[in-house]
Amino acid sequence: MNNAGWMAKLHRKAGEKVFRGALEDLQAGKLRRVEAAHRTALLLSLFVMLSPVALIVAGGVIAVAALPSLGGIFWGGLLIAVGVFLLPARFRAPERALRRNDAPRLFKDLDRVSEALGAPKVTVVAVDGSFNAFAAMHRKEVVLGIGAVLWDASSPEQRLALVAHETAHFVNGDPSRTRVIGFALQMLDKWEMLLEPDFGDAAHAFAALLLLPFRWLVALLNETIRTLLYVQMQRAEYLADALAAEAAGGNAVKQLLSTISLSEYIDEQWSTRHGVGSARGRDVIKMIVEPVVQLNADERVEIAMGNGKVDHSVDTTHPPTHYRIAFLDAACLTKRKILNNLFDREDMSFEKAFDAVGESLAAQLEVQ
Repeated sequence: MNNAGWMAKLHRKAGEKVFRGALEDLQAGKLRRVEAAHRTALLLSLFVMLSPVALIVAGGVIAVAALPSLGGIFWGGLLIAVGVFLLPARFRAPERALRRNDAPRLFKDLDRVSEALGAPKVTVVAVDGSFNAFAAMHRKEVVLGIGAVLWDASSPEQRLALVAHETAHFVNGDPSRTRVIGFALQMLDKWEMLLEPDFGDAAHAFAALLLLPFRWLVALLNETIRTLLYVQMQRAEYLADALAAEAAGGNAVKQLLSTISLSEYIDEQWSTRHGVGSARGRDVIKMIVEPVVQLNADERVEIAMGNGKVDHSVDTTHPPTHYRIAFLDAACLTKRKILNNLFDREDMSFEKAFDAVGESLAAQLEVQ
């Protein structure tokens, strides 16, 4: 068995173990429990978060102690600059961001989801051209990202399930969404950017060799924290699905998962097409999702379960889709907390954001 096959087998075993553990914990009411590895990751994250503070303090001490030496001031200033660079970035509203005043109808529906789940209310909605969605918290800003292609490929019930799942990440104990661990992972990514080797000439190559141990240390910390969080993050996805099922119904969540698993199917359908003809604005998005919209529920599930046989998942932080569907079936999650007449009407500004995304996608497809 080659290395890729061995890793795939190991991933399947780990995924099945997390799935069975999550199901047992849900039935025992312990799905929110914190793994010991989470605490270890938290301690390592605190250590990482001290690095910019240490650099700023060290730089200040060196600069002051070296006065009036310009060399000491330079090196001290350099350490301070690196420390400031590593600090968590201030929130910047993404392109096509909508706030409460821009889309009151949308935010009213979002508020109902947040209230039902006991989650903080969304303050910013970011619309992009992806077949995905995300939720993030930046200090006082609660951001919901909506992929226009996924949104238009989904029914109102699936949109409710999508919003409920993403909103649930604020209350499901997802360690990557906590400020300490989230900021630490951002800092490690910045460290790797700073320590990226440059072998352009002899001087740069020598510097890269000197920095190699530090790069290894950063890579080790990054991988260790993410590995420690793996089980907790997978469990958090199952809990987000469970909470979304309470809000939108288990069938809506399963249908959403089936739709999400069709991203490769859309790519295949569009691989032989060139351009979008005369379509403009949101019509471009509707053209892209047309192959999915034309599928009935049974056909979507059939394709989704087909992907499940090869352990399809959204990304490495998500359990395989077929495990998530099996989890919802086994848990019998059918209760509804929210009426299903949400996300069926849209504000004008929301539609304009989709028009802008459609124009951007049209330009990309024309180039291809």
